[in-house]
Amino acid sequence: QRLAFDDFIFFFSSRRRHTRCSGVSWARRCVQETGINAEYMGKIKIMSHKSTLRVLSQVLVGTMGSFIFGYGLGVFNTVQDIVAKQLDWPEDKKNFNVGLVTSTVALGAAFGAYLGGIVVSKFGRRLTMIMADVITIVAVFPTLVSNLGSILIGRILLGFAVGINSAVVPLYIREVSPNALSGTTGSCHQLLITLGILLSLVLGYGLPTKDDADFGTSNWWKIMFGIPLIPAAIRILGLLFVFTSDTPQYLSQIGKIGEAEAALSDIYHYEDCLLYTSDAADDLLCVDLGGRRIIKKKKT
Repeated sequence: QRLAFDDFIFFFSSRRRHTRCSGVSWARRCVQETGINAEYMGKIKIMSHKSTLRVLSQVLVGTMGSFIFGYGLGVFNTVQDIVAKQLDWPEDKKNFNVGLVTSTVALGAAFGAYLGGIVVSKFGRRLTMIMADVITIVAVFPTLVSNLGSILIGRILLGFAVGINSAVVPLYIREVSPNALSGTTGSCHQLLITLGILLSLVLGYGLPTKDDADFGTSNWWKIMFGIPLIPAAIRILGLLFVFTSDTPQYLSQIGKIGEAEAALSDIYHYEDCLLYTSDAADDLLCVDLGGRRIIKKKKT
């Protein structure tokens, strides 16, 4: 007996009250021994993930957007003095210009986060991340020009990409992660944001100090502004050539059931089992498929 695709999703995410048993005779015996008045629902297949390494690799590709998020927030704080020097900002306008450049990222992110929720529902998680990466690449080049207006344009575009990433990356992580790894993968978004901020500060050690002769001529700050090109390119290549399917949930939402099941098969393999349900029992019986341990679960 085969359940519908939505039943696979609910079954995997434990939102349905159920009992899982492995092996026909052993399953029936373990249910009988509990004394639960369980109803046999037939033989089905359930999902368990194929490879932890593959899941983590897919999540890492997705969280390149999180890295850009953190790096974009932190990088200007590191380079503001040398930028002010090379762009000849007057001392009385320096603080204003620094605040202006810093705030443009937040402004762009606000619009990006709002539109990101719309775009991710219409075009899917994968395509939305590719779009964010293209915007990131476009945003880098204006920031390499020694002009305040150009830097502002680049920072607004970068903020827009950051906002989109803040909407799509956590959703993508959740939908490609099995329950067994959800705690680990769920922390990757914040971890990569933090690593992005950290790198933006560490690279600041390559900047000349105010006492150095090349303080007014060094282009190291432009290299720092160009760093987001690398994670953006990594994610585009990863999504185009390695993780080429969107998430199963999104594909099922738009009615592409065949593609959704194919996407599931990239992440999970299916195991034969028996399904029992019981609404009258105080506890639910679950049998671990690997160790064949009987686990009691309180009903919620």
